[in-house]
Amino acid sequence: YDFSVNGSSTSTQLMCLNFDHEVTVGESWTVNADTIVQAANGNSTLLKNYEEDAWLFSQITPSTSQTQQTLIQFAVWDILDPSGVGTSSDPYWNSNSAAIQNLINQASSAVGSENSDFFNQFVIYVPDHDSSYYTSQNGYPGGIPQSFVGTAPTPEPGSLALLGTGLLGLGGAVRRKMRKA
Repeated sequence: YDFSVNGSSTSTQLMCLNFDHEVTVGESWTVNADTIVQAANGNSTLLKNYEEDAWLFSQITPSTSQTQQTLIQFAVWDILDPSGVGTSSDPYWNSNSAAIQNLINQASSAVGSENSDFFNQFVIYVPDHDSSYYTSQNGYPGGIPQSFVGTAPTPEPGSLALLGTGLLGLGGAVRRKMRKA
């Protein structure tokens, strides 16, 4: 999925983590955007699951086929909720369960072999309300929004230019101050 984060005109690619949660086009909600470690909040099983999902997300490149992307999405769903998609009567799951399980096994192996810095590039986006808030009366016709994995949004060029000119100005002020001292 491509999302606008904080109203940015630059889209951020994210992958949904929950098989049973919905997203409706045009919905808007606030999330907590945390590192994998922060999102796991001390839960070692959840940390491993998030890392596996992040690794699978990293396997999607512009050259990844649509079939492989779908298999990866099903593997991601199954990692966090094996009782959901994995036991469903979904014909896609049933006909591809061996390939999906193979991806899950690859992700599990990768978590142990990847450098810990690898996982620092990923962010977990979790809706900031409990599930009772997300009702059609509150404007959420799709129900509970997804949690997502992705990378931190890339700042827009204008923001980078503003940051750069600010840093140049700060550097000049420090330089003048040093010269006077």
